Amino acid sequence: MGMITMLSRMMGVCGGICFAEKMLTKYLLSKYLPSLVLPSAMLGGSVSKLFGGVVIVNVVASSFMMLYLSFIPGTARELFMEKAKKNGDEHAEDRFSLPKLYAEGFSQEAKEFNCHQRAHQQALETYTNFVVCSLVGGIRQPLFTTWAGVLYIIARIKWANGYCSGDPQNRYKASGGWGFHIWTSLLATFCCALSTGLGIAGII
Repeated sequence: MGMITMLSRMMGVCGGICFAEKMLTKYLLSKYLPSLVLPSAMLGGSVSKLFGGVVIVNVVASSFMMLYLSFIPGTARELFMEKAKKNGDEHAEDRFSLPKLYAEGFSQEAKEFNCHQRAHQQALETYTNFVVCSLVGGIRQPLFTTWAGVLYIIARIKWANGYCSGDPQNRYKASGGWGFHIWTSLLATFCCALSTGLGIAGII
């Protein structure tokens, strides 16, 4: 029940931000920075030029972020394999070598490696949702969607660094408060996509 209440509140906040973006665009940007809200000639005028920010941040920059995260398990695999060997693990090669995604067993090396692996793997689990909802949501809410993209990238890196400490709890505790925002930013893109859908349907 607590989770449902929290999600409802976050959806309400996101809805308010979507409305605020509409007012900001209508009364401020249209007046003082009209070139930003003009239709983009590249896409036949179907989106404003602000949509470029969504592509740059939520697609391109986040792809580089995911590339950075993908290097974490590869480096860790060699590191913890060597540590396990030094500590007398006769099966270190089998335990840590590809194609095994995670290291089996309960050793400290296995636990720490698996934390590094999860820092990348967990990001993959929702990345498609993030990109798709960003592209859809950015059609109507380009500013809010781009902001969500910036938050997502920062939060993901902080979250991964905390996870790589070897203590799973540190993905939140050691992130300086940023770790939770992997969910805030993802939910924000959901709300933006919902806004676009409701607009296409002519509901709001």
